[in-house]
Amino acid sequence: MHRIYLAVKASLSYSNTFLLIFLMKTFRGLPLNV
Repeated sequence: MHRIYLAVKASLSYSNTFLLIFLMKTFRGLPLNV
């Protein structure tokens, strides 16, 4: 059970990092005066 918890925690942090990078790239692509 502990191993499953660690795996879920790791996958969540990985997806959060991916989301953060994706949002940063999206906002960087947008013009700032919108």
